[in-house]
Amino acid sequence: MNTPQQIIPDCLLPDCERISRAVAAAGGRAFLVGGAVRDGLLGIPVKDADIEVFGVPADALRTVLRRDYFVVEVGEQPIVRMRRYE
Repeated sequence: MNTPQQIIPDCLLPDCERISRAVAAAGGRAFLVGGAVRDGLLGIPVKDADIEVFGVPADALRTVLRRDYFVVEVGEQPIVRMRRYE
């Protein structure tokens, strides 16, 4: 099975790690979800990454991430969206 480092493109990995650390410091948990996981497991190039966050409300998450990332609310959980720009 692929590890997160094998799924996420090198250009997105530092952002994923930064978000994960910031969420953990705020008392939450971050999970890579969606098409990035599917595509990475299938060997398809990953173009973006969605990170679902538990335990940190969307408004607090926006503050924690200092508006460097796009935070959307999907149901009750905030999602951080990142897109690879080449």
